[in-house]
Amino acid sequence: MHIRVLTVQPGQTIGTLAAQMVGVDRKLDLSGC
Repeated sequence: MHIRVLTVQPGQTIGTLAAQMVGVDRKLDLSGC
């Protein structure tokens, strides 16, 4: 498992961050929100 910490930029949502996840089936479930 790889963990990557990101800094949220203005205008980003959990949806835009989840869209950047690669190799994950349940992106929003794993986003921590």
